[in-house]
Amino acid sequence: MQINEKTLKMMSLVFDISDKGMVLFDESGSLIYYNLKAVNLLGREKLRDGISRKEFLSANRIVNDGHSRDNFSVQYTAEREGKPVPLRCDYKMLSNQQGGIIGDIFMFSDIALETDILTGFHNWESFKLFANRNPAQFKPPIAVAILDINSLAMINSSFGRNVGDRLIRELSGAMKKHFPEGTYFVREHEAHLVAICRNTTEPAMKETVEKIRNDFSGNIQYALNTTSCQNDNLVSAIREASKGMKTKKLLDLNSSHSELIATLVKALEECDNDTKEHVQRTMTLGEKLGKRLGFSDIQLSNLSLLCMLHDIGKIGVPLEILNKPARLNEDEWAIMRAHTEKGYQIASSAKELENIADMVLHHHERWDGMGYPDGLSKESIPVLSRTISVIDSFDAMVNDRVYRKAMTVADALEELRKCAGSQFDPHIVSEFILMMKEEPGAEKTESDTVSSGYNDNVPAVTSNNINPVFFSRYVLDEENRIIQVDDTFEKFTGYSRSEIEKNKIYQMDLIPKNDLQEYLCAVEEQLQKSTLAFFEHYLKKKNGDIVLVLCLGEVYTDSLTGKLRSNITISNIMHTRAVKTMIRSEQEKAQKRLRQWETQYRSDPLTGLMNHSAFESDVETRLLSGTEKVMMIMIDFDNFKEYNDTYGHKKGDEFLIIAGRSLSSLVREGDLACRMGGDEFALAMFFSRDIPESKLYTRAERIFNELSVAMGSSIENFSGVSMGAAVSTPDISTFNRLYESADRMLYLSKERGRNQITCFSDDLFDR
Repeated sequence: MQINEKTLKMMSLVFDISDKGMVLFDESGSLIYYNLKAVNLLGREKLRDGISRKEFLSANRIVNDGHSRDNFSVQYTAEREGKPVPLRCDYKMLSNQQGGIIGDIFMFSDIALETDILTGFHNWESFKLFANRNPAQFKPPIAVAILDINSLAMINSSFGRNVGDRLIRELSGAMKKHFPEGTYFVREHEAHLVAICRNTTEPAMKETVEKIRNDFSGNIQYALNTTSCQNDNLVSAIREASKGMKTKKLLDLNSSHSELIATLVKALEECDNDTKEHVQRTMTLGEKLGKRLGFSDIQLSNLSLLCMLHDIGKIGVPLEILNKPARLNEDEWAIMRAHTEKGYQIASSAKELENIADMVLHHHERWDGMGYPDGLSKESIPVLSRTISVIDSFDAMVNDRVYRKAMTVADALEELRKCAGSQFDPHIVSEFILMMKEEPGAEKTESDTVSSGYNDNVPAVTSNNINPVFFSRYVLDEENRIIQVDDTFEKFTGYSRSEIEKNKIYQMDLIPKNDLQEYLCAVEEQLQKSTLAFFEHYLKKKNGDIVLVLCLGEVYTDSLTGKLRSNITISNIMHTRAVKTMIRSEQEKAQKRLRQWETQYRSDPLTGLMNHSAFESDVETRLLSGTEKVMMIMIDFDNFKEYNDTYGHKKGDEFLIIAGRSLSSLVREGDLACRMGGDEFALAMFFSRDIPESKLYTRAERIFNELSVAMGSSIENFSGVSMGAAVSTPDISTFNRLYESADRMLYLSKERGRNQITCFSDDLFDR
């Protein structure tokens, strides 16, 4: 990059008034400019004439390993007069309008005022402003680890703050020692210490944290999180990790934070003696299944909490309903179903539990949309709700109930398989079945039941054509006091016969306060015309609940006393056929809207093909049925990144849209096409079990040829496509195994030179 004298003077004017040290290199890596602030911050010796970019990075101990080539930020310590000075280095690659690299600029900031004195980490308030104003400096993928010292408040109060501060310094030192060079460190609130690493994974972060745990004299808790796309916000990711760590502390029964959980579990135990054992069983299964499903650290913590508290709403259900040995009637079933909403209210009211509130609310939704309370379906149901549904149902089936004996493990797994794709997420069921079959002693069928627990009863089936109307009759005296009731009055109002006999309860006590004047006027108006009054109104029950009833009142003279009496008959109109028909109509409309939303939710917004999650679920459902051969084809467009970089993202999107349309035209009705992510696509094709694999692979090769022709005719400078195909077998009977087989073949195609298809065979897979 050639700079004339005029340009250099303009740069000097701009750079010298900056509060940052500026250092500029050209495209060959030669130093061409720096300002006075850079000299003051770094020292003249590190900016000598002729120093190269590589030498400059080494002299200042700035590590770029794993960072974005475009821009990044690192914490940095310089020596000034023999003392360490905390600096931040912000780097940006300079490019021209055509995308060619023309140089590099390094900007150094003195961040002493922004640095936590105790740890040397960037303080939280300053970091939030910096990260939000400079999102390009922390481009995904980024992994976050947040560490905290357990019982630090107790240590400070018992041994003094000096001891606590020493532990914080020790932990920050261990983090600097074990996390890789280039890690960015932040001290969040209290003693929450954050490590931000680029281009790494949760397992790698966990491994590092375990090394710190072994090297640290105290006891720590931690949580991990990642950002994976441009829309992910780093500050939000850190906050989510902080919540995840607090969730782990809730689950630690030795922590003071766990008092809330212990209280709630104790309340559940009073409803059911098996709660403690049930929680332990579901937590064990949940941890194993969550890891198998690839859940993140935060998801695993929330799943453990959900295993403990998914049924917390049952503390509001009467014991006679929870422990009823017979089937529940319709009203009892309505009360039982309400436990999900009561659980949601409990979780939402506690800040520590708000993360799982929605999951508690929806843990009885069904994959087919026929669950409750909201009739959600498929991927619209939170994934942890779908997971606990499988675990909880299995544990219920293999344990004794008050109304039935336990199933064997084998029978319970078969029941899960039958209900996959209707009640349960098919992928989660598939992984759960494999997990259980891999357990020691999985072949046992006679002695594999365990101790008792509880599960929701189901209502008795009633006729569709005969619909009884439930009603109650009672009598008022001339002062409108209730003096006589029938056996169903308590069910309607909550007032027992003995309460009516002992206390003065009037008709007006059953009318909501806001409706009372309107009610009295309506009664008076009708009685002026007739001895009968007939209308609907709201009725207030003893517990304050409001229900809508039809009311028929008749005024008559009692022949024995000669006094006026009113005979009242009320019926809950929610039980009538007309209302049920209207409700059903509204539910059907809601289901239609849900299906439209669901279609959008399960689709890739750019290409219109299925997204990864929907594709996985639907393929797993077909595999679980065991009635078809399934061929999966993995597809990757060669040199797409270079195409995108050369022609820009807009052209790259057009490329992917054309690819999606081409794939859609190549599959038959009933087959599935998916955009897995980026430029990677997949097809799933379904065939009769008696068709030989050779014919299926011939079909795959034809698709390869047709797609190559279609893309070549539509895309200028098309570089080709690589494919891998695999067919389901008894050993490759789950989505993950079929996907791994096809993906392995795809990479063999790439290794062989690209622009070809490789079909699965045992000898290839064993290499």
